[in-house]
Amino acid sequence: MTEATAIIHWTTCPDCQHRFDAALVPGGICPRCMLAGGEDVDDDDDAIAPGIKAWQPPSVADLQPMLPDYELIELIGRGGMGAVYRARQPTLDRLVAIKVLPAETAEREAGFVERFKNEARLLARMNHPGIVHVYDFGTLVDG
Repeated sequence: MTEATAIIHWTTCPDCQHRFDAALVPGGICPRCMLAGGEDVDDDDDAIAPGIKAWQPPSVADLQPMLPDYELIELIGRGGMGAVYRARQPTLDRLVAIKVLPAETAEREAGFVERFKNEARLLARMNHPGIVHVYDFGTLVDG
């Protein structure tokens, strides 16, 4: 019987000190920080990043004119990086999730938008049934 040996390339995240195998993560981005959106966030309202707790996501009716290529259905939830909406993309007849970031936080925290873009780019390169597919990202006309 032959014994298999795994080579692990341990890396320590400079932000959260989490150790992870860099060979398994495209771009070497810490998976814990990526999933948390760069914030130390829990599901508990008290743990939501400063400024986001007070932020009220736009209603479906208010957001719809800003996203004419989608039919917004409902607000799914909000958390450390903004709000997520269920929508339908009529051109491809599929349901999608749309994440909206609060403009105030993006203006206040220099790396906030960049972390979001990095998360989108990283997820777009991955293909696994347990990982959300990213199709697009951008900035709304009003920021």
